[in-house]
Amino acid sequence: HETGGWDLLAERDQQVDGSDGTEGARAIKSQGGQVVVEHEATCTVYGMPKSVVGAGCADRVAALPRIAGAVLEMASARRAVSKGGES
Repeated sequence: HETGGWDLLAERDQQVDGSDGTEGARAIKSQGGQVVVEHEATCTVYGMPKSVVGAGCADRVAALPRIAGAVLEMASARRAVSKGGES
């Protein structure tokens, strides 16, 4: 799971119970990453997001049309912090 210093964006398909997504989210968090999951209101199957949220691994929960914006906001804040600015 080493990225060699590169930023990484990952999307994960799910098993019905969401356990595989939670394992992936934990791996991302263990490397200092942030996790966005889809809000229950727009999910077809809420298994994985529910599992990730329940495990405390979600940094942000967003409706499907807002996920891209959430990722961009988080990336922008992260860049600002890495350059010594405020988020």
